[in-house]
Amino acid sequence: MRRLALALAALLLALLALPAPAHHGVFFTRDEQIRIEGPVVKPLTGNPHFEIEVQDGDTRWEIDLGNPYRIERAGLAWNGSDMPIGRRIAVEGFPSVTGTMLEARTVWIDGEPHRLFAEDEPKY
Repeated sequence: MRRLALALAALLLALLALPAPAHHGVFFTRDEQIRIEGPVVKPLTGNPHFEIEVQDGDTRWEIDLGNPYRIERAGLAWNGSDMPIGRRIAVEGFPSVTGTMLEARTVWIDGEPHRLFAEDEPKY
């Protein structure tokens, strides 16, 4: 019985060391934020996580903006009217461990930052 408890405790600690899953099982980095810039190529869609796609050079990024409350709190239109196709924006956030998905922390439109998360707010 004691071995089982120790094994379960070890398994739990190993799982806690993994990057946190957020968007439907996607794993994002915990400490590496990147910034991408380019035109919106897919408009705002989704529920409960709203997303857009941005073309940064040769890479097309799927940007997770979070829920409508977070989007509006950041001063963005929850219907995406301020991020239409073709509009150039910049986004800073945590990239997925694999693939080209980004959990947005800040979106810049016309040089104005829209913070989806406070600097000291936990990522997940």
